[in-house]
Amino acid sequence: MSQLTEATLRSDYDAMKAAIADGAKLNEFDDLKMTALLWAIMRGDIDAVRLLLDAGADPNVRANADDSPLWSAEDDWGFLEIAALLRSYGATK
Repeated sequence: MSQLTEATLRSDYDAMKAAIADGAKLNEFDDLKMTALLWAIMRGDIDAVRLLLDAGADPNVRANADDSPLWSAEDDWGFLEIAALLRSYGATK
């Protein structure tokens, strides 16, 4: 698990910023086919989602063609505020 993912799972925003400043790969998949952005979405952590998007995370990176971060936020978890934020960064289903 990457330093960025670990920080995201802890909602440790300072550690997330440090990992990003150190060159963390924002769109990298872990062994579970999750990115830091997908973990933040799944946890309902809109602040982490915003931080990752502001840093350049791609809101359309997907592990498979049938799933997207927007779909996960809106349809899987019902996080409508996060879905709206993702849309504002160009996310599509």
